[in-house]
Amino acid sequence: MLNQLEHAKKIEELRSRWDQAEGLNKFAESLRPALIAPVIAELRYAGRYVLDALGPDVGDAEALTRLDIAIYHCRTAYMDAADVCVAFMDASISRAQRDYGIAKIIESNPDFPALLSELRHVESLIRESRRDRTSRIQYYDQVELSIPELVNRFNKIELPKVKRLTLQDGIFQSISLSLTASCIAALVFHLLPLQKLHIEHTTYLALYLGALVLVLAISVNIIKIYRYKNAH
Repeated sequence: MLNQLEHAKKIEELRSRWDQAEGLNKFAESLRPALIAPVIAELRYAGRYVLDALGPDVGDAEALTRLDIAIYHCRTAYMDAADVCVAFMDASISRAQRDYGIAKIIESNPDFPALLSELRHVESLIRESRRDRTSRIQYYDQVELSIPELVNRFNKIELPKVKRLTLQDGIFQSISLSLTASCIAALVFHLLPLQKLHIEHTTYLALYLGALVLVLAISVNIIKIYRYKNAH
């Protein structure tokens, strides 16, 4: 068994790493619950090695090794949780820029450029860690320094308030657009010198155009609603 001093130091380091990983994992879970399985798996491995290290027949050297492996799995769990959080924040910010424009976002979030800069910095560290696997922990040591502030800034973002488009809204807008198109078409057909066309023909043409606009408008709105739901 480990002597008391060595035991206390390792357990304290392990507790710190576990708490960091678990804390970030809770945030990752609130963002993308389906993507935290690797984090949970790493924490389970850590727990297994802790139990092994505390076995009654394990020598000091082997116990230290197993606790070090447990700490490594805690660090890997943190890295995986950081990947989930950064990927989600990047996707959310990119979507917000596309939907509202950066100028509109900055109006209600003066610190948005700082958030964006910090996010890009963290992303560059993660990319470098994937190019150089032997230095992964060193890169994530730097990520670890930036993550708390990055998460704090992200949680403070206030996006412009917009009314979400529902299916009923889409259909109503489509009908309104088609009726408007029909009326305009009927007026144009009546004003044009179309001697060969009877009044009923121009009406049919206007109704046909309105129906075509209705189908197209409904299709476009359904696509917009589908994309919005998939993105959110």
